[in-house]
Amino acid sequence: MALIEDIKDFIPYITEERYQKMQEILNQRTRYVTMVMENLYDPHNISAVIRTSEAFGLQNLHVIELDHKYHTSRRVCRGSDHWVNLYKYKNQQTAVDNLHKQGYKVYFADPRPDYPALDDLPLDHKLALVMGQEKRGISPEMKEMADGGFRLPLYGFVESFNVSVASALTISNLVWRLRKNPPKGFFLSDEEKEKQMVHWIARNTLAANALIKNGMQEKYLLKEEFLI
Repeated sequence: MALIEDIKDFIPYITEERYQKMQEILNQRTRYVTMVMENLYDPHNISAVIRTSEAFGLQNLHVIELDHKYHTSRRVCRGSDHWVNLYKYKNQQTAVDNLHKQGYKVYFADPRPDYPALDDLPLDHKLALVMGQEKRGISPEMKEMADGGFRLPLYGFVESFNVSVASALTISNLVWRLRKNPPKGFFLSDEEKEKQMVHWIARNTLAANALIKNGMQEKYLLKEEFLI
């Protein structure tokens, strides 16, 4: 695999300690669970979802841009966006189709009591969890296309959680449950880890400057980075 051999060329740009740390993190990474942000407009919320996802080891995130473009807050992200792969979509249909092709079941968050609780979501398949826009919530289109909905139980007067809080509760619940008895395919394969390592080094170390200067960076970046 040519790209993997290229890691050797990048070693001068990264310390052994940093390289080992990246390997340790990669061993904990998963694509089994992923978050989908549908038309969110608040950079703080978007950034909080990214930061929480990265902290819990989720490698991929998905953003659907309708009338609101994707923006982040550097203060909230704190660099977490450098370590995750981002898919961007112009509509719900393309996003859902792509997720289904990758073997995901797509579920949206909704506080209505007739949806099953998050604890009751089955864990025997890959999960894509959709968070709706701050004001309007999940769109009718997404509700029609998704495989189902789920709710986070509420015991107070408020009718819903903030998007960033709902995302954090959802991610922590699912990752905690899955890590107790990881299903087949929960962690990245050796090939996925190697490709991700090349991507990280080419993007987040001094190697990136050299590659950009020579017009070669895109060769090493994973396709997930580009708009779909």
